[in-house]
Amino acid sequence: MDVKRNLLIFLQLLRRDFYVYSKIYKKYLLNYTFIYPSLVAFCFGYIWPNVGILKNDSATTTMVLLGTGLTATFSFAFQFNLGLLFDFKEDRFIDYQILLLRPRLIALERIFFTSIVTFVNVFPIFPMFRLLIGDYFDLSKICFYKFFIILYLGSFFCCAFNFWFTCYLKDPEKISNFWIRFNFPLIQFGGFLYPWYVISGASKFLGKIVLINPLIYITEGLRTAVLGGDKFFPFLLSFFVLIGYSIIFIFLGFYFFKKKTDHI
Repeated sequence: MDVKRNLLIFLQLLRRDFYVYSKIYKKYLLNYTFIYPSLVAFCFGYIWPNVGILKNDSATTTMVLLGTGLTATFSFAFQFNLGLLFDFKEDRFIDYQILLLRPRLIALERIFFTSIVTFVNVFPIFPMFRLLIGDYFDLSKICFYKFFIILYLGSFFCCAFNFWFTCYLKDPEKISNFWIRFNFPLIQFGGFLYPWYVISGASKFLGKIVLINPLIYITEGLRTAVLGGDKFFPFLLSFFVLIGYSIIFIFLGFYFFKKKTDHI
């Protein structure tokens, strides 16, 4: 009976979050479906190749554009978890939710909801790339099920990571420091503009260190799914590493969530 009750409350909270999101989705639709892909496609699909920064071929352009999806995924996940940080500081709506449902289920509901919303908002970026620059965003070798799996797992990991981040951070004023010292390096060495084999080719030592970075498995997984070949990480490697890192940050989130809410 307790399981059924928890499931019903979990689904009701999920429904509530989607209802709240439906009131503000238009601004995210504009930002991530139109503005972001238009700017990125223009810069990396037209300007960079024509000034000699990128090779003027579809494979290179596609590789770079797939990497830029990382910034959108991570940024969106960050934005949607940021509200929890301010709730800890001021409103404490979370205290009411804990009265209704077990704290860890509250945390899981939050991660699950934000991962779905992140996935739904980031996915249209890639069809827009194709629409804007045509064959220069090469989808001829795409494996759709691998692409969707990695994109969702990447969204889920970013949401688990940012849930931990909001529970770990004590003061909203320290967000900028954390971004510059931690998140920014993660993104830059997460295959944002160049794949792992380029990093490893420049420095074997740095290449080994970068393997610790969970974000590299998102970009490598997307590139494997879309471009294929043996230059990028195998699909199963990205698949299992993202699941593993997601579990780690979920439990880290549980620990700091308990410290923030002082639940039993």
